[in-house]
Amino acid sequence: MFTSRFFDPLTEETEQLMISLGTDPLYIRLCKSQESFRARLTPKPWRCGISSPDIKFPRSSPTLEARFHEWLNEYTAVSEPYATCRLIHEIGSWNMRPEIGEIVELHDRMTKAGDMALRLA
Repeated sequence: MFTSRFFDPLTEETEQLMISLGTDPLYIRLCKSQESFRARLTPKPWRCGISSPDIKFPRSSPTLEARFHEWLNEYTAVSEPYATCRLIHEIGSWNMRPEIGEIVELHDRMTKAGDMALRLA
């Protein structure tokens, strides 16, 4: 995560930087097509031992909405003891833009990045 400046996912500079860092080519393509950078904040269900919901959005009935919320409650419970990512190393100077700091704080809290006791999922 770069915190000292903003990057445009559509520029050649950004693509070359991502390639030099070994970024997954599919992620690079996703960033370009969505014109943004995305990060998963919660564990993938199957990594927590639960299947993905079989109810698609938009849910077309109150019954399907209720079934989805049942799945969501189960997912929330089984994903609790997992983190989604972990801070491995910091490189460079600590010159974080304030608005990026808010994003980093949200990311770290949602992914439980600082809790080294949790297993990754």
